[in-house]
Amino acid sequence: MDDITLADLAKRTAHIYTVKEPWKALIRDLNYLFELKAIAAAALAEGAGYRISIRLEWPTQITETEFFRQVKAMPKAKVHGFLST
Repeated sequence: MDDITLADLAKRTAHIYTVKEPWKALIRDLNYLFELKAIAAAALAEGAGYRISIRLEWPTQITETEFFRQVKAMPKAKVHGFLST
């Protein structure tokens, strides 16, 4: 499977996000993947949500060094402050 609707993804990952605001956590994680260009998102017709697609070519378009540089620049989690430094 290389694409899924946002609503389906939220249902399928609900058991993973055991935090106070699971929807916000999912959107945060998807935004990180979108910034890395590892996924693409497209609006569905008439505001019916979004379709999330995995960009299978992405690993060939980013170097390991660039990947780690971009990940390091992302905001740190507040949950485990002493681990995030």
